[in-house]
Amino acid sequence: LAESLLRVSGETDGVKYGKFISSPLLRVAATVVLLVGLGSGLFYSREQSATEKKIAEVAELALDHFAHGSDVSVITLDPDYMARYLEGSVPFPVRMPVVENDLNLIGGSSGSLGAYPAVYTRWWHQAENQSDCAIIQFRSQDFGLPESVAKEVVHSSNVHCPSAKDMNCNVIIWSRG
Repeated sequence: LAESLLRVSGETDGVKYGKFISSPLLRVAATVVLLVGLGSGLFYSREQSATEKKIAEVAELALDHFAHGSDVSVITLDPDYMARYLEGSVPFPVRMPVVENDLNLIGGSSGSLGAYPAVYTRWWHQAENQSDCAIIQFRSQDFGLPESVAKEVVHSSNVHCPSAKDMNCNVIIWSRG
């Protein structure tokens, strides 16, 4: 008798849930939720890939500038002087980064990155096999980049920049306001 009652109880629960699952209203709601989820996922991936494409374009411009346009108009070891000197040449504030002790300023210049204003500073890195590096500052909105972008490392082999083909270097792109 107990087994028969349990079996009957289980069958009626299944019938209730079966009717609930086969409800047309539930099917429509599930379809809407699924479509909204897929749509937002596609939008996010499209937005993300557009940003990644823009980052690659900026990396290519930066590598080309590093390979060809690396002349500095002012030679100084003083980052504060460099910032004051470059400040009036571009329509945005120039910020000298807080750097490690083994990274020394060589100098800088103002100019452009692609069609947009930029400032270029050259640095000497003693710890990294006495190599040099550059920091190029520009407005992120000029290139259609978001206001804030987490640091993104782009290797020179991952962008189309023939002038940097044999250079084993990385471009790090980030923005903060």
